[in-house]
Amino acid sequence: MTEWDAYWADGHNDCFPSETAIEVKGYVKGVWKEIFSQQPFPNKNVLDVCCGSGYIGRALEDLEIDLTTCVKGVDAANIPYSGEAPYPISGGVLIEDLPFEENSFDIIVSNFGIEYSDTNQALKELIRVSANKFDWYFLCHSTESVYSKDSLDVIQELHPFLQRVKFSVNPSLEEAKVVAEAARDQLRKGQFGATSDVLKKLVDGCELAVSGKIKLDLVVDYLSECQRYVERMVAQFNAAKECEHALIPSIPNLPFIQEVNIQNLEWRGSIIAKLIQVSGAKI
Repeated sequence: MTEWDAYWADGHNDCFPSETAIEVKGYVKGVWKEIFSQQPFPNKNVLDVCCGSGYIGRALEDLEIDLTTCVKGVDAANIPYSGEAPYPISGGVLIEDLPFEENSFDIIVSNFGIEYSDTNQALKELIRVSANKFDWYFLCHSTESVYSKDSLDVIQELHPFLQRVKFSVNPSLEEAKVVAEAARDQLRKGQFGATSDVLKKLVDGCELAVSGKIKLDLVVDYLSECQRYVERMVAQFNAAKECEHALIPSIPNLPFIQEVNIQNLEWRGSIIAKLIQVSGAKI
């Protein structure tokens, strides 16, 4: 998950793209608030898998629930737990190999996370750590969502660009001029907002370096940031495919599953995610 390590280290509180409307984030928060408002806390043990910096907990702030006593978060990325997180978070933990005893959690949740895993092994682990009676709630990427389509656009446009444009080990101002011109050319061809934002930052950085206003090393960092951005988009698009082709078909075939409900979440006529709700009992 190295493509996400730097992202969370930069202090992001959610995995939404920067251009996502505030209303969409509010809608997703509302989904989690509705789910959790139906649960009898603090008498439930909850596991937030692939939790990032604890977005679900931040979505529940208005409910005035003390999540620190009943929720644990884990993520494969290196996310150190801090006092600012809504509940204890352990980074570097694979969902395919959870450090918990059997029957530990009544509720397991994931916000755009479980689909990044090896879902076949992950589901086995979730069954193992789930309590005798359990509920799962997964908000997942969908291949039909606007975010997956944006990811594919970014991959198709930025990835070839980054294959062509590179700095040497000891970059020069002349290289910065070449990179800036290549980025401008790509912008002239481009049609996608997210890609344009990244490239404009790169062009601006190159121009500032050439004029001596910033160090060239900072522009090299911008190019590395572009690369990490594309890697995240590749991971996101592959996660959507994993959800559709592996996660969803596998759940009904697991032991102890009693009910599965899957629905598309839409915002203003566009699909933004799939909500997967699962109930089961081991006795």
